[in-house]
Amino acid sequence: MITFTRGSTPTISAQIPEETEIDFADIASVWFFIKQGSIAQLDKTTEDCIINSEERTISMELTQSDTLQFREGRAKIQISLLLKSGKRTISLAENVDIKPVYKEGVQT
Repeated sequence: MITFTRGSTPTISAQIPEETEIDFADIASVWFFIKQGSIAQLDKTTEDCIINSEERTISMELTQSDTLQFREGRAKIQISLLLKSGKRTISLAENVDIKPVYKEGVQT
């Protein structure tokens, strides 16, 4: 399970198993969706991602503002890949545990 604290700046990484037969050179776009409640509250795209084809990982860095959008509790994360061929692959949703912050707001 993924865990982060509200107001923190975590990096969330996903390992793409070799058995999925996804060639990283064929990835056209990536989306990370984090949902808490009935709608996706955070929608990060390819520009926000770090793609490492050697390690077969896709990572996303969250900002303080990103993580402050969520309340303490559980959320779900899902990754969607669009390949250059037009094929779309979507991961299973995974639980995210969101911990409280004791001082609200972005700290600079």
